[in-house]
Amino acid sequence: MSSKEIKKELDRVKSITVLANSDGGKILIVSFHKDIINNIDKLAYNYAELTHIEMITICANLRTKLELLRTFNNSKKNKEIAEKDLEEALKEEGLVS
Repeated sequence: MSSKEIKKELDRVKSITVLANSDGGKILIVSFHKDIINNIDKLAYNYAELTHIEMITICANLRTKLELLRTFNNSKKNKEIAEKDLEEALKEEGLVS
């Protein structure tokens, strides 16, 4: 990956990190946790009565919330990795010693 591509990825990850650490991001994270718990409860306590479509809908919603939560939770780690990758790419390209 070129340093330009890594820089673009780093900017994206930094934006997610800023959002995750903001008041609004913290509210979203709490909301995702609540939604995940509610979906698990629906599956655990209503599985016998749910239709196939309802089960698929709940599982799809659960997956979406989990992916969003992982994106927020991993943003700091991903930022550190992208910074390290950028430094290495710049060295390889001879732009930094």
